[in-house]
Amino acid sequence: MPGSQSAGPALPRVIIAPLENNQQADGSAVIPEALRPYIGFEAIPAG
Repeated sequence: MPGSQSAGPALPRVIIAPLENNQQADGSAVIPEALRPYIGFEAIPAG
């Protein structure tokens, strides 16, 4: 399958990008509404 080896390294980026884009000033991150049913919570507290 062409390109199948390139998908692995990109996966962490897919997970991290929404968190970076929704990070709050206090360091917490709000989970986008569309992802909440899959993740199960609304925010990640600052740690």
